[in-house]
Amino acid sequence: ANDEQQATAQELVDFIDRAKHGEMIRTEDVTRLARFFKDELTLDNIPRPQLVTLCKYMGLRPYGADGFLRFQLRTKLSGLKEDDRRILWEGVDSLNKLELQEACRERGMRATGLSTDGYRQQLQQWLDLSVNKSVPILLLIMSRAFTLESKAFQPEEVLRDSISSMDADVINEVVLDAASRAEANTTELRKRRLESIEFQNEVQANDTTSSIY
Repeated sequence: ANDEQQATAQELVDFIDRAKHGEMIRTEDVTRLARFFKDELTLDNIPRPQLVTLCKYMGLRPYGADGFLRFQLRTKLSGLKEDDRRILWEGVDSLNKLELQEACRERGMRATGLSTDGYRQQLQQWLDLSVNKSVPILLLIMSRAFTLESKAFQPEEVLRDSISSMDADVINEVVLDAASRAEANTTELRKRRLESIEFQNEVQANDTTSSIY
């Protein structure tokens, strides 16, 4: 586990750069680096337009202050995490077609027009990434919500595209979070830290802006 934690900030920066240029990246590298986009970290920093899109996509109310939208999404993610563990424990094969459709719909996946096996495969793929490979759930949902037009077919390719299209401020926070002690004092990291402080002040102001629910 220690090696996984040793992905450096620089490695993340290089990965995002390569992803933006559409370069092929090994699937194990995609899933390993995807883990750094932790649910809380990403949710706390994505901008309002994406919060609204995610709420709509997940069937939640897209109105209210940013803090309220984040709260709704946080609750939803927590429920999905528990449900993932339950389904994995009981086995995907134990679900009938209706239950499979419902589970796919809950996760923002296709829920009409597939065979029972098709739904089962979708759900199994999701569980493999979310539970077995520890890919954050929010990233999995975003990779479906924001890459509907993606030409990528493999789940890891869709993840790569999703990460590469992330807001610069979110990427900045993830890079800072991943930085090792040795990297913390580099010029680039210091510059990123200053950008982060400015950005966090804006986020706090927006989160508390009153809005009609």
